[in-house]
Amino acid sequence: DFLCLIDDVRRANQCELNVVMDLTISLDGTWKKRGHQSLYGIVFLIEAESGYCLDFETVSKRCELCEGKKRTLTTIQFERWYTTHQSTCSKTWDGTSGGMEKEGARKIFERSLEKGLRYKHMISDGDSSAYESVKLTYIKKLLKGFTLSNTLNNDLYSDFIDENANESNLSQLSPEQYEANVVIKEDCINHVKKRVSTHLKTLKNRHSGFEKPIEENLASVIGTAKDSEVTNDESSDSNQQSPSEDDTNISLLAASTRRVVTRRRRRRRLADGKMYGGGVGRMTKLMEHKLADSYGIAIRQSSAIVKSTAVVLLDLITKSHFFVDLDQDQAVLTMQRYCRAAFLHNIKQSDRELQHACCPTGFDSWCSYQRDKHVSPSQRTDHVKNTKRLDAVFLDILTPMIESLTDPSLLRRCLRGMTQNANESINSVVWSILSKAKYHGYQSVRGAAAISSIFFNRGRSGLVKFFHQAGIPITENLLDALLEKDWKRIEKAKNHVQRSEAIRQRKDQQRIQAQIEADEEMDYGSGLF
Repeated sequence: DFLCLIDDVRRANQCELNVVMDLTISLDGTWKKRGHQSLYGIVFLIEAESGYCLDFETVSKRCELCEGKKRTLTTIQFERWYTTHQSTCSKTWDGTSGGMEKEGARKIFERSLEKGLRYKHMISDGDSSAYESVKLTYIKKLLKGFTLSNTLNNDLYSDFIDENANESNLSQLSPEQYEANVVIKEDCINHVKKRVSTHLKTLKNRHSGFEKPIEENLASVIGTAKDSEVTNDESSDSNQQSPSEDDTNISLLAASTRRVVTRRRRRRRLADGKMYGGGVGRMTKLMEHKLADSYGIAIRQSSAIVKSTAVVLLDLITKSHFFVDLDQDQAVLTMQRYCRAAFLHNIKQSDRELQHACCPTGFDSWCSYQRDKHVSPSQRTDHVKNTKRLDAVFLDILTPMIESLTDPSLLRRCLRGMTQNANESINSVVWSILSKAKYHGYQSVRGAAAISSIFFNRGRSGLVKFFHQAGIPITENLLDALLEKDWKRIEKAKNHVQRSEAIRQRKDQQRIQAQIEADEEMDYGSGLF
């Protein structure tokens, strides 16, 4: 079925059969067991434009047959048996569970040219090393000296990877050859948005909590006590105490000094003398969510602007399928300005113009400060909203995070606004077939992955072709049952979309009504006019 889907993708892109087609793909791994102790993992590859799952790889750390033979055979007998079993052994990975995604990605990329495909752009989640394992896949093939025709007709294609490829080998390629064959990474914007919460969690741990006790106070107090004890001994011989009384006094003194140190322990405070979290002007859970959401919206809006600009240019210039390469540097600067506005807008500054310099201007701007420039003084609201923003001390604290999240190299990977939602969807299909709470072997996991790819690409009716190939008779009742399941799934999806749209419209109406009520409150006030 994958070959049929590849033919569909070729026809959609008007690509000839004898030409290697460059694709943008999304790759993600999922594990049988929660945590990092899973014995089985699955890596799915989905083509970004069509949404088809074109390949998958099941990675296993266990072979049930090998374990059974080890219990019944001697070491020599097992080694002799394993030579015939090795080619069909279920154990395909000896590393950690976290490395399964990297191994699966490597195998999928290695066999891509056999299908006449080259996965040029890879959408990743940024929390795995899968990209680094496939970045130079096609360059290593080029260095190996294989031609395209040899690659497509060679059954031993999996041996082309040269593990010893290094910087000296790469220097043999021209910049054009390197750019044409290197795999380009793109980031899932949903995962990039999560980086805001990660940064803020780190800052919270660093700037909140208690200060470390000042240990030198304990030593200074003990030293002062000893000096006073010696002075008392020299001044009065008549008041000497027994050794037991001295030990008791020293222990009491040590206990009292410990209490002194404990009393001096206090909460961390920022440069303005206030704590990191708290009420108005401080970092709260609500503000953390607001910063993360604003950053995510900024990326989506700016990427949408880039896409809409591309469509306009395409319409005006050629009226055809010719691809117009936009100025990426200008697009990155636009996205950077949007993202900086998402953060700086919510931090107070003495210079209000500098605070809102990156915010969009105009009467319809989402920024209340820029919008207030186009309304009468009685309708201005930014002076009220500004009191709820973060105090100026947070500018220095959040600046490293802002610089990191608005780095051009990161934003360049987010220009197209791609996500891994399709991968998350097919992952859920797998574990709806096989429960993570129960044990299943390698064959069950691999079978579930194959069935999930069919369901994801064609729906339940996709099983008809599988049944036909397997020699299973297709009755009218079976066909009706499959079509009914697909119909129910589509209706459920439509209802979900309608509910989401209704919720969105209701929130928009509530927001407009709240703005109207706020404007009406300004029409009356003691001494206002």
